[in-house]
Amino acid sequence: MFYGYIWAADEDGAAAFLLPDGSGDDAANAAVSWTLKLRDCKARGLTPMQALAELSAHPGGRRIGRVVPGSQAEAPDLGALKARASGA
Repeated sequence: MFYGYIWAADEDGAAAFLLPDGSGDDAANAAVSWTLKLRDCKARGLTPMQALAELSAHPGGRRIGRVVPGSQAEAPDLGALKARASGA
């Protein structure tokens, strides 16, 4: 099951979980879990890209999913990622 995207941008000091359009309750619950993990990374002083690397190695679980190995990609900006998430 696909729940969404974890994204990071060191130059903006930002990272978050992005839900695709039409996501259900399971995806929303996964977003909360991944967001808490991102906040923990920030509290420990990790940069957004370091947090992304750490979470990419996280085993995940049935309720929150996992980062698919080899799925990391770059988007030119957040708008492009949002367009992808919306199916545009």
